[in-house]
Amino acid sequence: MVIINKKILNKYKILIYILFIFINLNFFTKANDIKDFQIDGMTPGESLLKHFNKSEIKEALRNATFYPKSKKMKVILLYPNKKSNYEEYDFHILNNDPKFIIQSVKGRLKMPIKECLEKKKGVVNEIEYILPKAKKRNYINRYNNAYGKSKAHLTDFVFSEGSVRVWCSDWDTNNKLVINNKWTDELNVGINPKNVLYFIDNEAYK
Repeated sequence: MVIINKKILNKYKILIYILFIFINLNFFTKANDIKDFQIDGMTPGESLLKHFNKSEIKEALRNATFYPKSKKMKVILLYPNKKSNYEEYDFHILNNDPKFIIQSVKGRLKMPIKECLEKKKGVVNEIEYILPKAKKRNYINRYNNAYGKSKAHLTDFVFSEGSVRVWCSDWDTNNKLVINNKWTDELNVGINPKNVLYFIDNEAYK
C-alpha cells in the first residue's frame, strides 16, 4: 500500500503520483535482495544468451569498450528485442567469457531532465517498496566539473552484496565534449554487484 501525505499533495497531485507508481511497477521484479533484483527480467549472474541470440551479442562485442587501466571486464551496448521499459542496455561482462555471464546490467531511457527527475521519483519510491532493507543515499555528482555545468542526480540503494543505482544525467549542452559525444539527458537504472564495484574502484582506473 502506498501512503501519501494529504497535507502535501492535493487530489490532482495524488493522481499524478499514483500514475508514476503504476508506470514504474513494470520496471522491476519483486526482490528480497540484490541477487533477485531484475531489470526487464535480467539480472547479474545469468547468461546474456538467455535474453539475446549469439549474433546480437557478437555484433555488440565489436563495439565493446574497456576501462583505462584494465581489460578484465568490458562494457557492451545492446538494444531491446522485445517490449521494454528502456531504449538501451549496458552490460559488464568478463573479457573472453564464452558464456557471456552478466556481471552488471543498466537500463537507459532518454528524456528531458525535468521529465527525468519526475520519473526518477516514481522509480525510487518503487525500489524503496521492493527493497526496504537497503540503505538509501541521495547526492549530486558534478563529474569533477569536467563537462561544464553537467551533473547527475543520483540515488543509491546499498547492500552488502552491491548496490542498485537510479540517476538522471543532466548534460550541459554548451560543453564541447557533451556536444561531440552527442550526450543527451536520460534516466539510468543499474544493478552493480560488489565484485563490479570493487573492480571499478580498485582496478579500472588505477
